Order: sequence, then structure tokens, then C-alpha cells
Amino acid sequence: MEARRQPDVPVLDIGDGIGAVVVRLAIPPVSGELFACRLGERSEQVHTGVAWRRAGGGGWFAVFPHVPAGDYSLLTERGEEFAPFAVFGGRVTELEVNHTGPRSG
Repeated sequence: MEARRQPDVPVLDIGDGIGAVVVRLAIPPVSGELFACRLGERSEQVHTGVAWRRAGGGGWFAVFPHVPAGDYSLLTERGEEFAPFAVFGGRVTELEVNHTGPRSG
């Protein structure tokens, strides 16, 4: 995957009942996107691009800038839940994942 350059400081839209999620990945997904859903609700997914950023020593990051508070999970490229996490209003949830699940193909 070719590295897309992004601003080092993403704009987040958080506040009452809305949080954000920043995910640092050891390797980017083949699709270049990361998907998430509320726990147990895989039919309603959100996604964001994965980009190389210099912040935090550099690495692959995905930013979900506007997420309603609740319990979520990242999804593998096959749509399977892994890496559950919670989002709280007015806060940034930070995750670090070493894989993005089984590779499709």
C-alpha cells in the first residue's frame, strides 16, 4: 500500500455523547481502510482510511473523528469482530493493534 500523507494533527468532532477513536496499526489493511461497528451489529459499519502519519514516532493510523458513545469492535477484512473497545463522550479512545485479522484472498 502506498503511504498517503495526512496532517499530523487530525480534526476531531467530540463533545457531549460523541467521542473519537485513534487506532495505530502495525501494518495497514490491504484495502487501505479500517472498519468498525457497534458490538454485535456488523450490518451497520463505519469506516475510515488508514494513513501514514509522523506523529507519535510515525506509523499507520486510522482516525474515526466523530463516534457516538458506546461499545464497538474493529472488523477484520472479512467482516469479523476483533479488538472490542468503548467510546465515551468528549474523550478520545486510543487503540494499538498488531494485526487486522485474517487476510482476505
